[in-house]
Amino acid sequence: GAVPVTAGGWHVRAAAGTVAVRGATEAGPGAAVCLYGSTSGKVCGTVIARNRTVNFDGTVQYGMTATTICSAEGDSGGPYVTPSGQAQGIHSGGGIGSGCTSYFTPVSVAVSAFGLRLLTS
Repeated sequence: GAVPVTAGGWHVRAAAGTVAVRGATEAGPGAAVCLYGSTSGKVCGTVIARNRTVNFDGTVQYGMTATTICSAEGDSGGPYVTPSGQAQGIHSGGGIGSGCTSYFTPVSVAVSAFGLRLLTS
């Protein structure tokens, strides 16, 4: 998530769950990745493919990463991080049930689009 820090006294932790975020090296297909969703909690799977075009109920998004993770409503905006602490992206959508696929916007795209910097441990 993006946290605006405009005053002193804040302590922002660079972590997803208990995993410290150490960087943003892109994981390729077959790599392990976990989603930390508000509804699903921590769910893990693997990266299927990068640079996918996805149609979410009439809204087309480009450059998405597909995973084998099952997600639920309310997980949108949750971070994807590798077990070694490499930030991967932000949850955009997906499904539940057998053979689910969930999608995220790569962290580099989100950081660039909003002029942010990734906080690491």
